Amino acid sequence: TSEWRLSYVNKEFAVCPSYPPIVIVPNAIDDEALRKVATFRHGGRFPVLSYYHKKNGMVIMRSGQPLTGTNGRRCKEDEKLINATLRAGKRGYIIDTRPLNVAQQARAKGGGFEQEAHYPQWRRIHKSIERYHILQESLIKLVEACNEQTHNMDRWLSRLEASNWLTHIKEILTTACLAAQCLD
Repeated sequence: TSEWRLSYVNKEFAVCPSYPPIVIVPNAIDDEALRKVATFRHGGRFPVLSYYHKKNGMVIMRSGQPLTGTNGRRCKEDEKLINATLRAGKRGYIIDTRPLNVAQQARAKGGGFEQEAHYPQWRRIHKSIERYHILQESLIKLVEACNEQTHNMDRWLSRLEASNWLTHIKEILTTACLAAQCLD
């Protein structure tokens, strides 16, 4: 749509090494603003479009945590970018996949989360999903259980439970369902 554009701001991977060279961003935000927002977001991961709902115009954006720190630092360009994703009169949701206490503790290390006073059209929801290395360890345990040659069902079920894989999958699917509901 005319509300979005392709940006080549990251074509040399200089702004965000973990993003592709071309990203989709709100049309109202220029590349210089994206560079400023990147300095305000962990890992340079400024908000980029991940999904666009064709019927209602709602979107899913992906970004790193804002670097608000203990003094509540803010970035006007970030606020403008986030608000540019909403249609007039609409509210949005920020789904933070960290537990609330972890997000609060991150402020002491320079991280944090969007302050409601600066993002009034947005509601922040914390829905905990384990980090990559925890999920990877869990998957390894699951694969080991599946590859075990003894055909003892009790032992297999015990190893499956010990892997925590089903718990992690439930957390991920619950968060995915929440994100889908936020799009409606």
